[in-house]
Amino acid sequence: MYDVIISRSSLGDIPDLINIASTTYFQHYSYLWHDKGEEYVAKHFNERTLRSEMKAPNAAFFMIYYQNQLAGYLKLNVQAALGDHDQHDCLEVERIYLLQEATGNGVGQQVMEFVLRFAREKGKRVVWLKVMDSSSQAIRFYEKAGFGKAASLPVYFPLLKEELRGMHVMKLNVPLAGKISYAGTSQRRSTKKEVCVG
Repeated sequence: MYDVIISRSSLGDIPDLINIASTTYFQHYSYLWHDKGEEYVAKHFNERTLRSEMKAPNAAFFMIYYQNQLAGYLKLNVQAALGDHDQHDCLEVERIYLLQEATGNGVGQQVMEFVLRFAREKGKRVVWLKVMDSSSQAIRFYEKAGFGKAASLPVYFPLLKEELRGMHVMKLNVPLAGKISYAGTSQRRSTKKEVCVG
């Protein structure tokens, strides 16, 4: 059994959120940038920005713990239209960031199962996300979970390496209960922070 706990974030978690967001971003995405991602991290993972994002009614943040240690975080946008799909039918996974040492242990699998349960409880028909087209490991993970490529688009940031400015939009039609691609694991609850989807 995997020792994974996913708990709803609060404003009190912002210091930990800044740390885990910065660390995981540098681990996985520094290769994209001429400056290793320093400007992006400073702009997006600071107290003012994260506080504003967490207060937005459309956003849902969750802390991810593995073996009682903070291992990553999850950000969902609860109403996010995609193509012909109305915002009320769609859930966007904006970020799943995990420490390198937490990958390959089934943590991502449980996070995705959590996302799909959340989507079903919210009455969503589609879950979608964006992924850099150079992130082959992440793309394989999402494909294994049932996501398919829906579109490709360029990304424009001045410090982003020119040859790495491509992104895929991937989507998944939310399966009925019991039809999740990843199966056979259970979601544990923390004794300190309840796993909630509200």
